Amino acid sequence: MSELPRATPVDIPHSSHVAQKRKADTFIWWSSRVPRVFACFNSRLTGPVQAKTIGRWIKFAGARPHNMKLACATGVPFRHRAIMRYTPEIFRSNSDELSIPFVGGGEEVCRGDYVCWPETGELGSVVKPRAGLASLYKAKQFPLSGMFDVPFSVPGQLQQEKDETQKRCILTGDLANIEVGWIFPPALLTYFMPKNLEIGIPMDQPELWTTRSNLITICKDLYQRFDNNEFSIDVDDGFKVYRFLEPPDGAAELPERLQLGPSEADEIAPFLRAHLFWTLSLHFLGGSIEDDYPIHIIRDFLADGMEEDQVPLDDPRWDESVMSRDAKRYIPEREQME
Repeated sequence: MSELPRATPVDIPHSSHVAQKRKADTFIWWSSRVPRVFACFNSRLTGPVQAKTIGRWIKFAGARPHNMKLACATGVPFRHRAIMRYTPEIFRSNSDELSIPFVGGGEEVCRGDYVCWPETGELGSVVKPRAGLASLYKAKQFPLSGMFDVPFSVPGQLQQEKDETQKRCILTGDLANIEVGWIFPPALLTYFMPKNLEIGIPMDQPELWTTRSNLITICKDLYQRFDNNEFSIDVDDGFKVYRFLEPPDGAAELPERLQLGPSEADEIAPFLRAHLFWTLSLHFLGGSIEDDYPIHIIRDFLADGMEEDQVPLDDPRWDESVMSRDAKRYIPEREQME
């Protein structure tokens, strides 16, 4: 496949609150008859991500039953189908056949628009994932401590056992200023994680989550960033480290990959998958402009009298907001289609 086209300037389909917060430049659309943004991220932070990795993230974090592949939609025109509703023109006329090229699984995903497509070839139903609301660190601050059977802190005996086997930061190798913390806090398991998530151990056996296998020895400043889901480790991509948030000034550099022996890698892999699931929910899924402007918001706007037969298009009220300006653009476009 030749070099992929670059992204167009930010516009309505790319300007949701989630996308702007992430400074997203890469958008993944769901392959329904009316595609919508399923995920978005900042490729400058994550670094190169292969198409097959994106497909796996969608299946894993988005709970999709099929293996997914990507088609490149960068540069295709968008159809303005309603107020604050845009659809990339990805299908051939009067068919469910894509008119855009598929991306090889080993190719790196550049900035732009992509469509996730089930490898079965079946067109999916409309999927509307929303971004997660809180990092693991913030979730542990929720006033829910009385609901859980296990503490948020690491019990002293477990901490001592981990200290005896791992004395260096798992990421940098440093000996100074390290701590032992949960990879995934067991207290959040019961109430916040899907019961059918496939990570390598059962989700319905909390006792498996309160062992030293779910502990990480790491520099204190890196643990704060890890617990805040600034970065995560994809064990199924060779333990590659992916960043999703800007690091603080003067922060330590992260390695490209986590280097572990086979037994240690097998031991902590399920818990790192759980951490990645939370991170992807927070910093990868979601980003559709339609989440910012649900249909009842648009109906209320129109019910306030902003119909073209009641308010002339030269009235300044059409220029008061993003939605009113989009409605002003849509009205003549709709008349042309009619």
